[in-house]
Amino acid sequence: MWITDKNANSGDGLYRFRRRFNAKKGSRLNVRVSADTRYKLFINGNEVLCGPCKGNRFVTYYETADLSNYLTDGENNIEALVLHLDYRMAAIHRTEKMAFMLDGEVVHPDGGSENVSTDENWLVARDNSFICTAPPYWCLTDFTEKIEFSAANLDFAPAEKVCDAVFDRDYAYGEISKWVLSPREIPPLTNIERKFVRVMKSSLPADEIILGGEISFPPNSTSFVEIDAGVHFTGTPHIKISGGKGAEVKLTYAESYIFKDGWKITKKNRDNTDGIIYGMTDQLVCDGEAHIYEPFWFRTFRFVRVEVTTADSPLSLSDLKFYENKYPLAVSAEFESSDPDAAALWETSIRTVNNCMHETFEDCPYYEQTQYAMDTRLEALFTFCLGSDRRLAKKCLTEFMQSQYLDGMTQARYPSLNEQVIPGFALHVIYLAADYLKYTPTDRRFIRGLLPKIDAILNWFDNRVNESGVVGDTEYWRFLDWVKEWKDGSPGKGAMSCYSFMYSLALKCAADLYNEFGFCDMAAEYENRRERINKAAYEFFYNGEKSLFADTENGGYSWHSQIWAVLADAVTGAEATALLERMLSDKTLSRCSYSMMFFVFRALEKAGLYEKAYDLLEGWRNMLSRGLTTWAEDDIQERSDCHGWGSLPIYEFTAVILGVKPLGYDGKAVEIRPTLAGLDFAKGVVPTSAGDIKVDWKKDGKNFALTVEGDGKKHIIMPNGESHIVTEPKKTLFCAI
Repeated sequence: MWITDKNANSGDGLYRFRRRFNAKKGSRLNVRVSADTRYKLFINGNEVLCGPCKGNRFVTYYETADLSNYLTDGENNIEALVLHLDYRMAAIHRTEKMAFMLDGEVVHPDGGSENVSTDENWLVARDNSFICTAPPYWCLTDFTEKIEFSAANLDFAPAEKVCDAVFDRDYAYGEISKWVLSPREIPPLTNIERKFVRVMKSSLPADEIILGGEISFPPNSTSFVEIDAGVHFTGTPHIKISGGKGAEVKLTYAESYIFKDGWKITKKNRDNTDGIIYGMTDQLVCDGEAHIYEPFWFRTFRFVRVEVTTADSPLSLSDLKFYENKYPLAVSAEFESSDPDAAALWETSIRTVNNCMHETFEDCPYYEQTQYAMDTRLEALFTFCLGSDRRLAKKCLTEFMQSQYLDGMTQARYPSLNEQVIPGFALHVIYLAADYLKYTPTDRRFIRGLLPKIDAILNWFDNRVNESGVVGDTEYWRFLDWVKEWKDGSPGKGAMSCYSFMYSLALKCAADLYNEFGFCDMAAEYENRRERINKAAYEFFYNGEKSLFADTENGGYSWHSQIWAVLADAVTGAEATALLERMLSDKTLSRCSYSMMFFVFRALEKAGLYEKAYDLLEGWRNMLSRGLTTWAEDDIQERSDCHGWGSLPIYEFTAVILGVKPLGYDGKAVEIRPTLAGLDFAKGVVPTSAGDIKVDWKKDGKNFALTVEGDGKKHIIMPNGESHIVTEPKKTLFCAI
C-alpha cells in the first residue's frame, strides 16, 4: 500500500514515517521499498537503504533488502525519511503526491509472522526543520538545504492510504497506477568513508578538523575554515555539531576557487586559493543540542568552506568527513606507456567519467546531474573500454527510447521533468545502440527490440530532407558544440552540414544492425538513403574555392563539418586525408571543443592521421598543469570542472594505442591494431566480451615487437600492415617499421 500524510501538499517537504513491531531471536525480514520522491530507510537507528533509483513516468523503481541482521529481540523500529520535491531536481521524476511504500513481513522462528507493510498502522509527521533552498545561480541541481533544528516539532499521526502497491504489473482490469513498480536494475551507489586532506585557509587554528578532531568557535563571532578533499569527489558530507544555540553554520561546496569581476567568473590554477569558494550551500541553524548532519542528496566538491556565525554560546564541530557516492564502476582495464603523462591522463579520465555516473549517466555532477544523449553515448563507450558492467548503459538506452515522441524524435535529456529536444542528440542514441551490441553481443534481444525506434528516429530526419537532398533547417535547439564564434552552440540558421553527415553515419549504424538481425531489405534501404544524402551534401556544402565544407547553407567554416564529412564517408581515401590536413593547418576555422574532440580523433584515425590526433591531447595536459583532477566541460565558459565527455583518453589508450576493438557484432573475434603515436612502448589490459586481452608492445629503432594474451579469435594488424589471425592464448609477433 502507498501511504501519505493527509496534510501533505504538492510542494517540497521532508516527512518521517515510522512503524514499531516485535521480533524474536532468529526472526527474518525482507522488504521492498519505494517512495515519491526519495527516501532513506532506517531500522533501529541504522540506515539500511536509500532510493528509489531514478525512474521516469513509465517506471518507479523499488529496492529490496534483507534486514534480518538488524532485528533485535523485543521491540524494533522502522523509520523512513521521505523527501518530496516540487519543481527542483528536474532529472528526478516525481508526481504531485508525496507517498511511501514498504512491503514486508517479519517471519518468526516459531512460524508466526507480523505484516509490517505500509498501511494505516504506520505513523507520519512532517519535519518542519527541513527547508529546500536554491543555490545562488542557475543550476539544474537546484536543491540545497536549510535545517532549523529547533523547528522539528514532530507531531505523528496515522498515515493515510493513497492506493495499493502493485508488483509485476498485475493491475486489476489493466488500469495502471501512477507508480508503475519495477525492481531496481542497477547496484546501489558506493558509500566509502573518506577524509579531507588539508586546510586551505582558515580564520582560526583548524588543522585538527582534518584528523576528525574538534574545533571550537567562540561566541558572537564569524569564523571560517576552507578544506580540500584532494581531488574532485561526489559524496555526502558528515559533521557533528555541539552547542552554539542560535548559531548558523554554512557548508559551501565548490569544484574550484573562483575569481569574480562583476558578473564575470573565471578560474585559475585549481590550487590557487586567492579566489573565493562560491556555490551550492547548505545552512544549519543550531538549537544548542548535539546533532550529526548529512545532506539528503550527495554533493559535488573538491573544496568545502565551513562558515560559522555564533550567537551568545560557543559551538564545536567535529568528526568532519564524507562518504563517496558514485556508481560502483568495476575497472579491469590497465594502461601504461612511455608517455610521461599517461598515468595522470588515465586516472583523471576514469575519475571524471565515474563522477558522472550515479543512477544515470550525467553530463556533470555539480551543475545539472542530467543524462544527455551525446554525453551519455561517449561516457557509456568509455565504460565499455574499462570493464564488463553494462547495467547502467542498458538502463540509459531504455530511457532514451522511452522518451521518444510519436514523430520519432527522442528527448535530448531524459529522465527530465523539463522536456528538451536537440535533434542531433537522437542520432547519438543510435550510435550508442550500435556500440552496445558490439561490446555486449550476448544481449541481442534487447537491441533487436530497439530497431523500430531506431527506424523512427531515422524517419524523422528523412522527413526533413529538403529539395536539395540534405537535412534542412530543423526545429528545436540545433546545438552542436560550445564554440567561441558560435551563438548558443550552433553554427547558424539554415541547413547544417553536420546534421546531414551525422544522419548519414546513423544510417550506416542502422544498416549494420539490420543486416546483423537479417533484415537485409531495410539495411539496403538505409544504405541507399546514405548514398543519396552523402552525394547531395557534398554537392550542396562543399566549397571548391576553399576546398572545405561549409557549416550551413549560409557559409561559415569549422573543424566540425570537415570531420563529420570524413566520418560519414562523404569523402574517403586520399581526399579525406587532404581535407583534414587542410583543416589542421587553417587557423581561421572554428575549432572543436572537448565535447567534439572524440569525433576529431576518430576522423583523423580513419584518415590515417592519428599521429596528429595524439598531439591534440595537449589540451588535456594543460588541464593537468592547471591543477584539475577531472576534465573540464570546455575551454570557453569554464563552468563545470567535471564533464564525462572529456574522458576520451580511455578510448584512445585501449582501442587505439593498444588497438583492441570488437570485430563485428557477434563477439567471435576482436581486432588488435596497435598504433605507435610517437611512443616507444605501451602495455595494458583491455576487457572484451571474450575476456580480458593483455597487450604489450615495444618499439626499438625500426623493430616492433607485440605480445598478446587472451582467449578467443584475434585479428592482429601490425604497424607495417601485416595481418595475422591468432587463436593461441599467447602470441608474440615481430615486424620492421
